[in-house]
Amino acid sequence: GGTQHRRGLGGMLLSNEVKRNESWAFDFFRQAAEQGHVPAAEAMGLCYRWGTGVRSDVEQAMHWLKKAAEGGNPDASWTLGCMFREGEGTPKDASAAVRWYTEAADGGHKSAAEELGVMYLMGEGVPVDEEGSAYWFAVSSKIEKMQQEAADPDAWMYEYDEVVEDVFNKRRKQGEDVMDHVSDEEKQMWIESQGRR
Repeated sequence: GGTQHRRGLGGMLLSNEVKRNESWAFDFFRQAAEQGHVPAAEAMGLCYRWGTGVRSDVEQAMHWLKKAAEGGNPDASWTLGCMFREGEGTPKDASAAVRWYTEAADGGHKSAAEELGVMYLMGEGVPVDEEGSAYWFAVSSKIEKMQQEAADPDAWMYEYDEVVEDVFNKRRKQGEDVMDHVSDEEKQMWIESQGRR
């Protein structure tokens, strides 16, 4: 099978779906990672980090996590940021942590953006920067909102409905007959949207 299949088998072997076999899972991840599969490279890094299916080896963990991060995996970048910040297998390096957290946050990792907010506020790895801190906390909030909207594909409709409702209420307060300004199609959409709430 292909690399996607191997990653899936590896994940299955680490779950409770089948009899847990960590060394087999590690082997499937290794095969896929060696063929360039980015999520499998992240899994290899985590296996080496925690000693899952293989003896713990922080150097190998960092090697595979860097491969995954360079392949665009924000979770791997996040993990590297944590390792550098805590000095896990490497001397503590807050500026390297900022670099990896920034890469993760740019890839949509909410927790990385939050950590950057704290680090900019405290001057950890960067000069104290309250505006930079506020920026990263705002990024974290935006990522969270996007994740919530992704979980609810109709979320944008609710937001649209709220805007429409605000306009209607303002016009009502001004004594206007709101429905005189709305097409029949728009009226029907608004009526149907009220049933979704």
